[in-house]
Amino acid sequence: MTEQTENTATNAEDVEKNTEDINQENAAETAENEAPAQEAKDVSKDPEALTIVIQDLNKKLKEADLRTAAEVDNMRKRKDKEIDDAKKYAISKFAGDLLPVIDALEKALSTINPEDEAFKNIHEGINLTLKSMMATITKYGMEQLDPVDQPFDPNTQHAVQMIDAPEGKKPNTVLNVIQKGYNLNGRNIRPAMVIVAKPEPLDEKV
Repeated sequence: MTEQTENTATNAEDVEKNTEDINQENAAETAENEAPAQEAKDVSKDPEALTIVIQDLNKKLKEADLRTAAEVDNMRKRKDKEIDDAKKYAISKFAGDLLPVIDALEKALSTINPEDEAFKNIHEGINLTLKSMMATITKYGMEQLDPVDQPFDPNTQHAVQMIDAPEGKKPNTVLNVIQKGYNLNGRNIRPAMVIVAKPEPLDEKV
């Protein structure tokens, strides 16, 4: 009987302690909730402090407006660039399909002797057709790359062979063009296939 009484007393103490803890937590939460309201009330009684708060809010709103305007401007610029690129490179596939035709016309010209009376008219006709085609593709932003004697550029040229520089030729320059390259509005759509003079050995550079 005594043991049961002690257990009951212990449980009662625990309940009382838990109740006190809950009351303390509620009191702390109430104080936290009342603090901003009290602060606002205090500010409302102080015109100078209220002015500072308003100025701070205006500053934050102005900064937010500036950030929003900058984001909108960046989005507009990106969209304009996408539209501009779409216009510039819309004919990329068509231009690429034209290149074999141009190659064929140039090859035909190189194999026909313009001094031969039997083929003179044919040569002139092919030459006129090629010139007309080149003028047209240039009008739409295409540029032919024929980099003989120019420094080797891996961005627009593909070296199919590298040989020792002949006398009078600089190392790492294009000696011969196997197939001409093309750019479209500054973007390479086909690298030129070239033979390049070997660069100088590293020990000679030092």
